Amino acid sequence: MWSLRALFTIEGGRSCEVHLEWKDDAELAAWTEYVQPQGEPRTTYDALGWAAAVESYRPVLSYNELGGMLEEKPSAFFDALSRILGLDALTDAARRLQQARSGREGLTRRGDTLRDPIPARYHLDSFRGKAMNEIVFLVEEAPEGGYTANALGASIVTEADSLPELRSMVQDAVRCHFDEGTAPKVIRLHYVREEVLAS
Repeated sequence: MWSLRALFTIEGGRSCEVHLEWKDDAELAAWTEYVQPQGEPRTTYDALGWAAAVESYRPVLSYNELGGMLEEKPSAFFDALSRILGLDALTDAARRLQQARSGREGLTRRGDTLRDPIPARYHLDSFRGKAMNEIVFLVEEAPEGGYTANALGASIVTEADSLPELRSMVQDAVRCHFDEGTAPKVIRLHYVREEVLAS
């Protein structure tokens, strides 16, 4: 009988040995296997729930597989390496974060565009340290659903799934933002709605 043993470090810093064994007259593909996590009894891939993960993200590549990857174009090499290292989830998360950021930046730009038509009495240059009579929020529908409220002249932004909830969130945000005795007495919500018509 002959065998092959590989030692891996798994989550939590523990070691784990993977054993493959062949009988003397066995074919190469006719091996038996077991896994030995540190401090635990012998078990199998299936018992650990590794079977699907090892199939999708193999930790060890053959010489031919590795050589074939290095000979591919850079984009193909990146795609193959991403599958092996499990980077697809990270790439997808980065894409979603970029989309969310773009949506927020779009709301900010639209708020700047709409700022000029707002009456001059709504333009607030300073909030801290002095009492104010009124603060204005631009309320828009969020691209992902719900509503957002952006204060004019102050770094206050909040969001909610419904308008009644948004009103409550705006009141809480204003109370938290201003020092005691300096909060505006009136909160004005300016609703902005985009509508596209066919020409």
